[in-house]
Amino acid sequence: TRDHPWDDADCFKPERYARPGQTGTPAHDPLIFGGEPDDPATGRSSSFLHQCIGQHVAMPLLTHIVRQMLLLPGLAEAINPRDGKPLGLSQQWAYHCLSYPLVYHRHALLRHSALLLLMDLQSPSQAHAQALLEQQQKILLDALQQSGCVHFAAVLLLNNNTQLALFAFIDQDINNHLPRLAQALGPVLSPLLAHICHAPPLPVARHPWEFEQALRRFNLAPVGDYVFCAYPNASLAMVQQEFGHQAARLGPAQHPLLVSMPIKAPVGEHSQQLKQVIQYGAPRIEKMLLESRHVHFACFVLLNGDSELMLFTVFDRGFEPYVEHFALQVGSLFDRLFEHMLHAPPVPVDEFPQDFVELIRRFDRSPEASLFFSAQANAEAAQIQRAFTRKAWP
Repeated sequence: TRDHPWDDADCFKPERYARPGQTGTPAHDPLIFGGEPDDPATGRSSSFLHQCIGQHVAMPLLTHIVRQMLLLPGLAEAINPRDGKPLGLSQQWAYHCLSYPLVYHRHALLRHSALLLLMDLQSPSQAHAQALLEQQQKILLDALQQSGCVHFAAVLLLNNNTQLALFAFIDQDINNHLPRLAQALGPVLSPLLAHICHAPPLPVARHPWEFEQALRRFNLAPVGDYVFCAYPNASLAMVQQEFGHQAARLGPAQHPLLVSMPIKAPVGEHSQQLKQVIQYGAPRIEKMLLESRHVHFACFVLLNGDSELMLFTVFDRGFEPYVEHFALQVGSLFDRLFEHMLHAPPVPVDEFPQDFVELIRRFDRSPEASLFFSAQANAEAAQIQRAFTRKAWP
C-alpha cells in the first residue's frame, strides 16, 4: 500500500492524511481498505471507487489486539542470538507480513504457579513416614481445603523415605505473594514441620517471617520456569463459585501423573540440555495441552541433585488415552528428552506409542497415603475452559 501520488510513496507518513487543524493525526488508513473515504469535514469526495466494508469489522479487532499486546509486561523485540540485534519485521510484500518476533514476561500475567516443596525428614521420622502421613491424612486434606488457594496437591516420599515432597498448583506466584501464601499454607504444613530438618519454629502464626523463609528454602523452581494452566484467568474462588453447586461425580474427576525418571551421566551436562529442550519446547507443549481439553496443570521439576526429571500433571479421563495423546502430538519433543534419560523407550516416540505408555506407567508414582487433593473435583478442564476463556484477562 503506497502513498501514491506523493513523493517517497513507499514511506508511510501519517501527516499526509491529517485532518485540518490536527497536524500529525491521521484521518483514516489511506489504502488498505480501498482508499480514503469521503471527508465530511471538508466535503471532499473520495477519488476511489469503493470502501471495503471489512474495515468496520477489522479495525476494532486490530485495535483491541494491538492494545492488549502493548499492555504485556516487559514487551520487547526478540533478539537474534547470532548478532545481538532485534530480529525485526519480516515482510513478503506490502502489508503481507511473515513475522515480527516479540518477547514478554509471561510469568507476570499468570494467576497460578507451582509450589514444589522438598523437605528432608529427620532420621527418627524416616522409618515411620508412611504411618505419619496416614495419621495426618485427614488433617492435611482439611487444611488444603481451607487454604483457599490450592487447586491440586500431592504428597510423595522420595529417596527411600528420607524426603517429603508437597507438590501443588496454587493461585498467585510464590515469589510475589509469599506473605499471603504463607498465611494460607501455615496450617497445611504445621502437622509435618516437627518432623522436618531445618524447619521454622512453631507455631507458625507466631513466626511468620521464619516460615516464609523456610518456604523459599524448600521450594524448587519448575524447569524453564514453565507452568501450564488450562484456564490462566480463573482463580480457585472463581472456579468454585461457578461449579461448586454441581453434584459430585462418581469418583474423582482428576488424576495426578507423577513420572520421575533418572538422567544420564554426566548429570550436570544432561540436565542443562533438558532445561533447554523444555524451555524451547514450551510453546508446543502448551498448544498440545490446550487442544487436548483434559489437562488442568503441568510442569517439569528436577529432583535429587538434578539427577531425576519429574513430570507433574493433573488430568481428566483415563491414563492410557492421555499418555498416548502425548506420544502422538509431541512425540518429537520426547525424542529429544529421551536423549538425556536412562531407560528410554524406542524412538521415534510417535511410531511406538504403546512402548511410551508402558514406560510412563512404569515410572508413574502414586501419592503417598492417597494424599492427592483437588479443590474442584466437580469440574473437568474442558468445562472450566468453556466457562472462563471467553472472559477478559485482568
